[in-house]
Amino acid sequence: MNKLEVLAPAGNYENFLTALNCGADAVYLGLQDFNARAKAQNFSTENIKEVVKKAHLHNVKVYVTCNTLISNDDAPKLLEMVKACVEAKVDAFLVQDFGVLALLKSNFKNITLHASTQMGIHNLYGAKIAEKLGIKRVVLSRETTLKDIQQIKQNTNLEIEFFVQGALCVAFSGNCYLSQYLTNQSGNKGKCKQLCRLLYNNTLTDEKAYFLSPSDLCLMKNLKLLAENGVTSFKIEGRLRRAGYVGQAVKSYRKIVDLIENNSKENSDKIVESQIKELKKVFSRGEFNQDAYLFKNAPINTIEKYYNNHTGVFVGKVTKVLPFKNNLRQVFIQSNKQLNKNDGLKFFNGKVEVSSLGIGSAEQVNLNTYKIITSQFVKENLDVYKIYDSQFEQQILNEKKVLFVQAKVFAKTNEKLKISFAFNNIVAELESDYICQQAKTSPTTKQEIETQVKKLSDDFVCNKVEVFCDDVFIVKSKLNQLRRDSINLLQEKIIYENEKQNLAEVSFSNFSFSTKTTNFDKIIMFDEDSIPENDNISLYVFSPQKYELNNVLNISKKFKNFALDMPIVANCDDLEILEKILKRIPNLVLVANNLYAFNFKNHKIIAGQGMNVCNNYCQTLLENLGAECCVLSFEQTLKNVNSKNLFVFQGKPKLMTFCHCPYKTVLNKDCNQCAFNNKLCYFANSNTKLKVKRNVISRCYFYLLADKEVFENSNKIFKSLIN
Repeated sequence: MNKLEVLAPAGNYENFLTALNCGADAVYLGLQDFNARAKAQNFSTENIKEVVKKAHLHNVKVYVTCNTLISNDDAPKLLEMVKACVEAKVDAFLVQDFGVLALLKSNFKNITLHASTQMGIHNLYGAKIAEKLGIKRVVLSRETTLKDIQQIKQNTNLEIEFFVQGALCVAFSGNCYLSQYLTNQSGNKGKCKQLCRLLYNNTLTDEKAYFLSPSDLCLMKNLKLLAENGVTSFKIEGRLRRAGYVGQAVKSYRKIVDLIENNSKENSDKIVESQIKELKKVFSRGEFNQDAYLFKNAPINTIEKYYNNHTGVFVGKVTKVLPFKNNLRQVFIQSNKQLNKNDGLKFFNGKVEVSSLGIGSAEQVNLNTYKIITSQFVKENLDVYKIYDSQFEQQILNEKKVLFVQAKVFAKTNEKLKISFAFNNIVAELESDYICQQAKTSPTTKQEIETQVKKLSDDFVCNKVEVFCDDVFIVKSKLNQLRRDSINLLQEKIIYENEKQNLAEVSFSNFSFSTKTTNFDKIIMFDEDSIPENDNISLYVFSPQKYELNNVLNISKKFKNFALDMPIVANCDDLEILEKILKRIPNLVLVANNLYAFNFKNHKIIAGQGMNVCNNYCQTLLENLGAECCVLSFEQTLKNVNSKNLFVFQGKPKLMTFCHCPYKTVLNKDCNQCAFNNKLCYFANSNTKLKVKRNVISRCYFYLLADKEVFENSNKIFKSLIN
């Protein structure tokens, strides 16, 4: 088994330090621009060098996210940012936009690139093409099946990274356009408005719930299985979460990874269960999704429709509420869990959140009863959950990672003072210009020398000092200066050892754009419910509700310029069905919405909406890969790009693709009671109705269809949705 990696989020410097101190092998972070978490505090070109230096001292890798879509005009600023990171010795860069991939490959020699999960790699065909493009590691989409992971591992040399903990995007691999469509704030540019976390009505029931809000992920019980099948990096989501969450997530996964690597005989199931309980303390929306999409069917609790935020852990009930002065209330809580000042509580009536509060003070009335004072509305018999445990999280923040070093001091009369520090096999030795003199009265003792030598920075602890001296007197300032110089030299040597495999260097070069042209004015998407008239000018793209041979054949006969919309997600079982269709219709034009579709070289390929073409760098790479032409992303406008060989989408775009069944979520039924009727819509207000449509390959997939047509980014802004 390969070395495993616990990969932690770092949305700010405090979280970075917490991840490092709690045992992360690597961190991923973003700078001011071009990262998918624009709301995080993030880092800068001014401090990235010090961050990387700190990380590399502790043998922690740093991966920088460049995982947003860019326009042509963004390129110079992006290159300057990456240049600063390369010079800081960042270990790798995560990319989503194929234009960013092309830019970085052409301007930075030996740069290490990871395919962001937003690139949507989830099957062998896509992984092979990513490898061909120079990707070293793929962050697989969270919808990837175990069978597909096995095939990727067995047939490529790619490193495999997989999300194991934290928030999920309801849309396949984060390919969501809802925020852009409704608010003009693109999630693909780090500005997602989190519209999936809002309450929605539906057309099938009277229930209003969080129908688009997924449960948090926790794959701890499947960690060993993932490791055995080729996953080497376990990724924790959470660049927008607090340090206590990051620290506990790292500690929990560190514990399980160490058990796996050491082939421990301990009761791993029991340890996993205990760590899941610890993780629920710091963040969980109801129950965790503990299987992702690894197995045949999506888990029943993919969506947590009753809670859209942290629910914490159950601690007791409200037994009594009494009036207090100035509109305050005395609330008595029966709990066998300790309640402390600064803890955070939530109160529920069944599944309905009533209120939340921070404890100013908690008086223990008797063995299992606490009294708190609050102005919040609280009534008897409410369930009480602890959402913030102040003492627990303080213990996490107190964790400290240090390097243990040994020292030798040579202080002999009439000889130069000398100190050496050693860490593992790395030794730093310096000799001072200071000549030790024989003491006239009180010689400097070994204990005094040892005390001074042990005064190191926070990163080091000296656990052994050997002193070789005679009756000498040492000026303390000389000893201290030599200690500082020696430990600084050791630090430089350690960092050098941990960075010497990093070979990236700046090599700016000119980029030649594609010069192809297209005969089409626009692309029109349709399905069995909306077959358009044929004008012989547009390209008509059929997006089937059911991918089967006769269905595609019959529709194709109606159009001169006909293409098949290749689904954005297709697991290995789906690929078998798609390949049978393509073999029987050899001249079929394909619209690729995911990298895997470029595997079908015997067909003409057009890069579709799912390829997110927002710049000519992306267009050029995809055409070099085999695309005849490209569809411009509806998040971009023609005025921002060289429009040759780019055509625009007309129609209602797919805003999200789901790998779970919305009918199960809304109606609480399973596949044996299939309730699909093609009538489900979600709506947050009267202005917006989002239709849920289905397509079937080896299994059911669903997508959210916009309610209005989009042409050249003519989006409507529905501010009421986020008020």
